[in-house]
Amino acid sequence: MGAIVALAAILLALFAVAALKNRHARSAGSVRSAGDTGSVASTVAAGRAGQAPGAPTAAPGSGMPVAAPSGQVARSELASLPVGSLDRSHAYNRVGDFGVAWTDDNNDRFGHNGCDTRDDILERDLHDVTYRPGTHDCVVVTGTLADPYSGSLMTFVKARAAEIQIDHVVPLHAAWQLGAWTWSQQTRVDYANDPDVLLAVSGKLNEEKGDALADRWLPPNPAFRCTYTELTVAIHVKYRLPVTLGEKRALEAVLASC
Repeated sequence: MGAIVALAAILLALFAVAALKNRHARSAGSVRSAGDTGSVASTVAAGRAGQAPGAPTAAPGSGMPVAAPSGQVARSELASLPVGSLDRSHAYNRVGDFGVAWTDDNNDRFGHNGCDTRDDILERDLHDVTYRPGTHDCVVVTGTLADPYSGSLMTFVKARAAEIQIDHVVPLHAAWQLGAWTWSQQTRVDYANDPDVLLAVSGKLNEEKGDALADRWLPPNPAFRCTYTELTVAIHVKYRLPVTLGEKRALEAVLASC
């Protein structure tokens, strides 16, 4: 019996070490430094050239989805995207079509690291982050967000988690209607958890946005609209999603001044 207990203790210790190594690799290898000038939060804080800054000047988090193309590149890429329409003929189910929310079982760069995607994005986009003890720095319990959508500073507290949510820049339901219904299940799960598609934002504004594309909703913070539209184009390009005519015109209108 003593030998069995000792063996169990050794196995638990090995598991803990492996989890910590995985977590450290995630933090060191996959997350940009807080001073990265390419980060979304840095863009929010600095504003765009020629625009009144609409975001706080506090130290930003280290968040960055896809490297947003410049306005000129985004305009060119947008012009090359096919124009389509929202196909509403296929029934949609969030879990059935895109998998359990924030599953770690995905092939994205934070996948299979032992932490769920929501916490991965919170860690990336917040600064002054603290974690729940005993979770190998997985469960984020506090932090501060330079919210790109509102341009304001927000405090994240796990007990009020809904105040800061994770947004799919190109919403899941819209992606489904634009053609994701033709993808494999794994591709859809990967899309739903792709850091390139996700941003930590104001929960109120995320709910206001819903599944709207750019022709129906843009961030109220004008200093972030160029980055938002550039990110939107980059996601369409990455996943070969068409744009609707209304979305294309809305994106063009913003990108004209970027």
